[in-house]
Amino acid sequence: SWGGSLQLNGGPGDKRRMDALHAGTIDAIFDEGLVLWFEEALAAGMEPVTLEESVLKKLEAIGWRRVVIPAGRYPHLKSDHMCLDYSAWPLYTRASLPDEDAYKVCEAIHAREKEIYWEDSYTGIGQLGEETEATPMDVPLHPGAAKWYREHGFKV
Repeated sequence: SWGGSLQLNGGPGDKRRMDALHAGTIDAIFDEGLVLWFEEALAAGMEPVTLEESVLKKLEAIGWRRVVIPAGRYPHLKSDHMCLDYSAWPLYTRASLPDEDAYKVCEAIHAREKEIYWEDSYTGIGQLGEETEATPMDVPLHPGAAKWYREHGFKV
């Protein structure tokens, strides 16, 4: 036995996790969705894990992005924190997907935009096709998606 246990929860801000955090019965959290739990973890005395430079370089070599969470972004984050960027929910497809299909996917998202739960940093459908902190563009837009954005007046 490795001496630990896993707490299997729902999403990042799951009540079971947050209750355990406040009770001091968990030692680590490995999850995304920082806006839902990170400040509370810092306030409870947890500290973010810092990856070694050699590890960061290996992860960058396979496509991960390095970013800094600046001190003060969260009230209890007292110094800058170097980490991996896991800040977006990109939709990926194979390059061979017909342009018309990629276009239709964008149209479907737009048609249901008001029914989708978006984080507070969401500024509108155009944001999904441009480089922002919340929507990093690590791969190019599919030509069909780029066409949809251009035709709807968004920069690509």
